Amino acid sequence: MAKLRDRRVEMSGGAKTLDMERGRKRYATAEDSEAAKKAAPPIMQRSRAQIATSYAPGVLMTWEGGRGICKSVPIKMPFSQRLPRNVSDTIFEGVREFAESWKERAREGCPNAPDEFILDDAFYDLATKEVRINQTDFVLNQPNVVGYVPYPLLFQCGECGTVREYKSVAELADRKLPARCKDHESRWTQVDVVYAHWYGTIEPLSPYNYTFDDRTGTTRQITHCTCGWQHFTLKNSAPVFSEWKYVCEGCGTPRDLKKAERHVLQRLKSDSSQAGGRTFEWIEIDMLPVSYRASSAFYPQRASFIELRETKVVELMRTTHTDELLRKLAEIHSIPYQEPSDTEIESILANAGRQEDWEEYASLRKMFLKRAEAAPDRADLGNAMRKLREGWFDEGLLERGRLQSEAIEIAVGIRKDWARKFDPIRLTIEHAAFVEEHIQDGETGVRKTAVDVLNPDITLMEKAGVAGELKRYQSDIKDVFGKTGISHMYLLRSLPICEYSFGYTRGKRQAEAIQPT
Repeated sequence: MAKLRDRRVEMSGGAKTLDMERGRKRYATAEDSEAAKKAAPPIMQRSRAQIATSYAPGVLMTWEGGRGICKSVPIKMPFSQRLPRNVSDTIFEGVREFAESWKERAREGCPNAPDEFILDDAFYDLATKEVRINQTDFVLNQPNVVGYVPYPLLFQCGECGTVREYKSVAELADRKLPARCKDHESRWTQVDVVYAHWYGTIEPLSPYNYTFDDRTGTTRQITHCTCGWQHFTLKNSAPVFSEWKYVCEGCGTPRDLKKAERHVLQRLKSDSSQAGGRTFEWIEIDMLPVSYRASSAFYPQRASFIELRETKVVELMRTTHTDELLRKLAEIHSIPYQEPSDTEIESILANAGRQEDWEEYASLRKMFLKRAEAAPDRADLGNAMRKLREGWFDEGLLERGRLQSEAIEIAVGIRKDWARKFDPIRLTIEHAAFVEEHIQDGETGVRKTAVDVLNPDITLMEKAGVAGELKRYQSDIKDVFGKTGISHMYLLRSLPICEYSFGYTRGKRQAEAIQPT
């Protein structure tokens, strides 16, 4: 089990690049502490694909030019125009499905794990105990740039091995590393090993561990040795982490590299102290030392989809739109669909003394049809129409329409058991919209983004304008199509694909070693 943590959500493709971020701490760097608290992190420019993966916010990296180890941090860069509703809905729908799948897989591996160990609060509602993806909790940004700050702020003298740790860049600016260390000139370097935990935490390789206070029920950090001394020397000449030691500079007592994840420690300790609470293994709590270069310290999650203008593709997938979905499937597959006509509905409502309901419905539909596809209130009008119509069905005034295909009705009923990208009903709707937008419109549009292989343009075939050569070419292609079972083939130019990343995990190898108790 590894925890899915919130991160920027970067999306790129065609002319679009997106980025989603919950509120995060801002880190500063400056010459003095006051300026450091106000300063924004410096930024760097990378390709969109790199920002979505290799330089995604939260990753540790080596900064070019010998500036040491840094951690990338998000930079807010919102879009100048709002993204199409169906694009953002598809993004968040994908995030929600992944979070639900993540939770289910974690439950299979660790049935006793608390929910907050599996999902960050951006993806989870503690009150309802359910996966929750609320679009208002996120901000869509362009990941054209990413910030960076020095991290970890744990330094070791290259001469004697003594270490100094800072909580922030502002503290480092205020209390600079000493020029002399004991009886020699200091030579400070960043410690390039960090602690990582499957909970999602990453911390410097600090000698200061956490302990649980039974009286207060909280964790606190131990900032000194039993002798009272606060400074330690790191003995890290051995090639393996298991042989690394911290040594107290006051009493010379050695200690292993061991540090608890404070949130996991507090929760498991609190649970175990209650009546009937489960016992736990310390491997569930302890963090692991890993090189900052190790992939086990950062796993970004990402997905992609082909952009479609048709908002119905997303709307029809909702459980409240089953009737509309069946009507669309009937249209695609040319299957008869029986439903009452508008005249019949109006007559039935009039006989029931509900003429005003029909007039309201007709008025809403008239406004709905006048609205542009991207109008902000179009969806609200559609929902109001649907609510009225559903009310007539629920009251028994009208009989629902029926698709003359029992197999497809069953398939629609069980589609919730399919993963989103393998759902045959969704794929059918998406394919129909794809053909209409990217093939049919692509053939007839100004840009000619779709080219029929049987009718190539000059960019695909130099002799496309020569009748004899074109006829010979078409004969050869038809022969190949007949042998392979292909009826039509198109080449598409500038296909808009949206790629996005929306979270990360850490400490995968450690998580796989944890077994439920």
